[in-house]
Amino acid sequence: MNQMVRGIHKALQPYLDGKPFSILGHSLGARVAFELVKRLQRSGEALPRRLYVSASRAPHLATLRNPTSTLPDEMFLEKMRQMGGMPESILADPEQVALYLPSLRADFRIVDTYRTRVTQVPVPIHCIYSREDEHIDPDDALAWAAYSGKGFASQEVAGGHFYINDRSDFWDGFASTLDRHN
Repeated sequence: MNQMVRGIHKALQPYLDGKPFSILGHSLGARVAFELVKRLQRSGEALPRRLYVSASRAPHLATLRNPTSTLPDEMFLEKMRQMGGMPESILADPEQVALYLPSLRADFRIVDTYRTRVTQVPVPIHCIYSREDEHIDPDDALAWAAYSGKGFASQEVAGGHFYINDRSDFWDGFASTLDRHN
C-alpha cells in the first residue's frame, strides 16, 4: 500500500497546484485514496475538498472472505469472472492473462492484508455504496463515517460492485454531486 501511495503521490505532484480538487476511490481504490489523503496531510500539502469512497468497507474492518491473492491461477481467474470487473475477452486470452495476473494478484494482496486504525482526516467523506453489492455490506461501507473529522455523507446507488462500469448514468449523477460539493 505504501509503495502504491508514494507512486500516486509523486505522479500527482504536477497537478497539486493550489486548484481545488476532490479524490474518488472505488473498491481497493477507496483505501488507496484514503491513504493518499493521509500522506498529503502529513506532508502539509493541500487537501482535497472531499474524499469519495465507493464500494469499499471501512479500512479497519477485516476482509470478510478468504484471501484471494493466494488462490491458484485457475481459481483466481474464476474469482475475477465472478466479481465481474474484468472483461471476458481479457480473461479468455492467455497472453492478456499473463500480462495482467501479476498486477491483479498484487492488488488483491493489498486487499487481503491492508489494515489500519480509525484515523480521522480533516476532509469530508462521501460514501457511495450499493445494497446489491455482493462484496460489501452497506453497514461496513457506512463505517467510513468514523474517518472524517469534517463531515460525512452517503449515497446509495443501484447496481453491483462495479456499478461505476455498468451504469453510464452513475457518472452523470456523480458529476452533479461534484457540482453541489465544489
